[in-house]
Amino acid sequence: MTEIKPSAAKSPRSWILFSMVFAVGLLADLWSKSAVFGWVAGTAPQSYSRAIIPGVLKLTLSTNPGIVFGFNKMPPMLVLAATIVAIGIVLYFFVTGPRDARLAQAGLAMILAGAVGNLYDRLFFSTQLPGWPAGRGQVRDFIDLSQIGYPWIFNLADVLLVVGVAALLLTGIIQARRHRSR
Repeated sequence: MTEIKPSAAKSPRSWILFSMVFAVGLLADLWSKSAVFGWVAGTAPQSYSRAIIPGVLKLTLSTNPGIVFGFNKMPPMLVLAATIVAIGIVLYFFVTGPRDARLAQAGLAMILAGAVGNLYDRLFFSTQLPGWPAGRGQVRDFIDLSQIGYPWIFNLADVLLVVGVAALLLTGIIQARRHRSR
């Protein structure tokens, strides 16, 4: 007989972990976008790019109307709808998940923070840099690793999404190994 574990929805510890990871991730994403865009636009207005680690990392201002890896063929309303659905799915998996799955809860919170951070940009950010076409509904990107061969510019929300998915995959691998060893 399968044991039914208490859900995260009924666990104050789960809610605290989930809320804290979400809040820290979202605030770090929104702050970093604002700080980097303000700093780089003010100090390198011709190129909108600053070398941080020469030959490795630059902060390059960019906006993305699409989703991951420069894919921008989806209509903006579809991107918004997909983001809202994804947020709902993340919340569902959190509240129905087991309360002792801390890595999964942190991963879900990171995914939620990344999704909400980019959703905020799509809804409220408007490009206001000289020489750039005015734009709404775009995500602010700035982490540039093109000097080491990574062609896409991304942001902290994207990092949170990737790390969150990795945490969920790791949780699944751990659970599968535990199940096989029984």
